[in-house]
Amino acid sequence: MGTQERGVTHYLAFAGVGIALTISGLYLVWLELLVYDFSRVPWLIAIGAVLTITGCVIAIYPLALDGQLRSIHRLRDYLRETERINADLDAKMRLQTQLISALRSLEQMFLDERERLNQNAQSMIDSLRDQFKRQDEQIQEARRDLERQRKQLETWEQVCEEYLDHLQSWIDLADDDKKQVIERLLKQFLRLTESVGFAAIIPEPGSPLIEELHECAGEEHSDGSIPPGNVCRCLRWGYRSGRDVLRKARVLIAAPVETPLPTDEDTDACSTTPRN
Repeated sequence: MGTQERGVTHYLAFAGVGIALTISGLYLVWLELLVYDFSRVPWLIAIGAVLTITGCVIAIYPLALDGQLRSIHRLRDYLRETERINADLDAKMRLQTQLISALRSLEQMFLDERERLNQNAQSMIDSLRDQFKRQDEQIQEARRDLERQRKQLETWEQVCEEYLDHLQSWIDLADDDKKQVIERLLKQFLRLTESVGFAAIIPEPGSPLIEELHECAGEEHSDGSIPPGNVCRCLRWGYRSGRDVLRKARVLIAAPVETPLPTDEDTDACSTTPRN
């Protein structure tokens, strides 16, 4: 049985009792007034009045009680709604608190990750700076070594040039026996220097003139076996290191062959020649 059905039952019960008491009270008052005429039991009027009033109160009480019950029900519903709203608010507050906590956790994670990345980046920057510094020092040291080696190479090339110049002068001044010994020594020394990139430029007679390697110092008449413009004689050897020409070979080139002009005797001989 529901709350509303129990309320109706209680209302009917109170109403029935009140009506019964009211009727009983009115009946006693009727008996006293009409039957006994106040002569025998005057106290019945008081009892009937009390019963009538009590019955009316009992009959009317459920109406007032129903209003109070309705108010109580509304208050209870209001309290339930308030509790539900409070529960929703609590749930929302808990959710908000959880969200705030999650956001703070994410923010802290982000800050920690950023700090870690910053530290890693700074560490990488410091490492790269150290590497660049070491590489720069190595490059500077390599440049100094290269400069020392270049100077040593220049000194070595100058020594080779001076030595070969001496050999050339010795060859020009030596007799045949000594010249063969010096030429053998020269060939051995040139094989040694050519293995490290240093070579002598010694043009042979009759070889073509190459401007990148030869320096023409003049012309010289040959016996006609050397074409004009080709190398006739080498005055000074040249040298090169790798592809770089250190000094050009100074040479004399063959002069053009001059055709002799006809003389008077040749003219007379031609004129006296009999014709067939």
